[in-house]
Amino acid sequence: MNSADMQPYILRAAGVALLLIFLVTFDPNDPSLLNRLGILGLGAIGAWLALQSLFALALTAALLAGIHSEPGHPDPLRAWLYPVIAVISAGLLLWLLGHRFAAHIQATRQARWAARQQSPELGEQPGGQRGDRHADQQPSQPPDEPDDRR
Repeated sequence: MNSADMQPYILRAAGVALLLIFLVTFDPNDPSLLNRLGILGLGAIGAWLALQSLFALALTAALLAGIHSEPGHPDPLRAWLYPVIAVISAGLLLWLLGHRFAAHIQATRQARWAARQQSPELGEQPGGQRGDRHADQQPSQPPDEPDDRR
C-alpha cells in the first residue's frame, strides 16, 4: 500500500485519537472557556475525522447544542451560543437532506429516461393513445419538465 491509500486510515486514526483526548480531558464541571469550547471543538473535529461525514457531525452538533441550550440563563454560552449552534446545525441538516433528495430525484428521472430511450416502443398513454413522438424522433436528452401524463 502506498501513502495515498493509507491517508483515509491515517485521518480516521487521528480522529479517534482526538476523540480519546476529548474523553480524557473533558470535565463537564469545569467552567473555563477552554474546557467548554476548545475541548468540545476538539471533539467535533475528531468526530468529523473519524466519521468523515458532515451529516453525522451536524446531527450530533444540533442534538448536543440543543440539549445544552438554556435561553435566559446568565451564562452566555448556554443562553445564546448553544442555541445558535443548534440552529445553524439544523439548517445545515435541512440543506443536506434537500440536496440528497434532489440528487435522488434527478438520478431516478435520468434512469427512467434512459429506460425509455432503450425501449423499442414508447408505450401506451392513458386513454389508449400512443406517445406524441415517433421512435425516430426521440430527443437526445430528457425534457426540462417532468411528464405529467403517467
